[in-house]
Amino acid sequence: MTNGTVEEGTIIYTNHQQKGRGQRGTEWASSPEMNLTFSVILFTGFLPVDRQFYLTMAVSLALIDSLIPLLPEGLKIKWPNDIYHNFAKLGGILIENVVQHNALKSSVIGIGLNVNQTSFNTLPNATSMATVSRRFFVLEDVFRAILQNLEYRYLMLKRLQMERLQADYHENLLGWRQSLPFKSDQNFTGIVHGVSVDGKLMVDSGGSLKSFGLKEIEFLLPDTE
Repeated sequence: MTNGTVEEGTIIYTNHQQKGRGQRGTEWASSPEMNLTFSVILFTGFLPVDRQFYLTMAVSLALIDSLIPLLPEGLKIKWPNDIYHNFAKLGGILIENVVQHNALKSSVIGIGLNVNQTSFNTLPNATSMATVSRRFFVLEDVFRAILQNLEYRYLMLKRLQMERLQADYHENLLGWRQSLPFKSDQNFTGIVHGVSVDGKLMVDSGGSLKSFGLKEIEFLLPDTE
């Protein structure tokens, strides 16, 4: 994908996704015409490679901004970019970047959000907007809200309002200022201190602050079944 072959903001939308990809090689399956699964193409050449996690922050916050008016309290971002209600997963984000020299060139933002699906036979920790609110939603309305908030947060990113994005991301981060169980080399209890500019999760355990990459730590969340 190169700038010039498509317009920035191009949206690729599907009503039925069977083999969507998530973090850590996981798959994302969606029932036909029940959920939102789409991608947005952005030209992110203004963003240095070592600051690319701010794009993750902006997109995650756009989803939170869109869902807060629609759902009960309990929305959180599970690091790095999953959207949770309490301890159940509502949606996820996958960002694929094209890098040129020391900056990004373009990014494909893939978003999957469980909206009206209420049965997740093979995903015990999954939930949906309909499940947590006990009502169904018009997909087009939710979709429109996400696009509006994505534009708002993306413009913040383009204006380089990094401190604001980071502060908002931390305030909505699962485990921030809370004690939660984790698994790394061994199981431990820690408090999320925040996320570094390069996207590492910083966890305080017994007064010792450590940072973890994507495959170096796992949340041990309770089963929501």
